[in-house]
Amino acid sequence: MAKKANPIDKAGGKRLTSQEDIRQEITAQVYSGPLPLPEQFAQYENTLPGAADRILKMAEREQDARITYQQSESRRKDRLSVFTFLLLVLAIGGGIFLVYKGKSLEGFASMFLSLASLTASYYYGNYKREKMAEREDDKK
Repeated sequence: MAKKANPIDKAGGKRLTSQEDIRQEITAQVYSGPLPLPEQFAQYENTLPGAADRILKMAEREQDARITYQQSESRRKDRLSVFTFLLLVLAIGGGIFLVYKGKSLEGFASMFLSLASLTASYYYGNYKREKMAEREDDKK
C-alpha cells in the first residue's frame, strides 16, 4: 500500500501536518483620482521642491478643461434640439400646406415621414443611452 505524502511548504521546505492551516493572503491597494495619495504627494515635494504646486495646477487645468467641454457640449445639444424642432415644424407645416393645395398624398407623406423620423431618432437615442449605461455598469 502506498504511503500518502504530506504537502510540502514551498517557502520553507518543511512538511506540513494535517493540523496546520495553509493560508495565503494577497493585498492590493487601488487608487484612482486626479491627485496622488497624500504620502506620495509629500514624496513628490521632497524629491522636487515645487512639484506639489505644479501637480495641483495641472489638476485644476484639467478640471477647467473638462467643465468647458461639458458646457460646450451642452450648448451644442441645445442648438441641435432647437434646429430639429424647427425642421420638424417646417416639414409638418409643409405637409399641411400640400394638403391644403390638394396634394394630399404628398402632404400626408411629408407629415408622416417627419414624425416617423423623429420617433425613430428618439428610440435610437434611448437605445444608445441604455447600451452605454449597461457598459458603465459592466465596468463597475
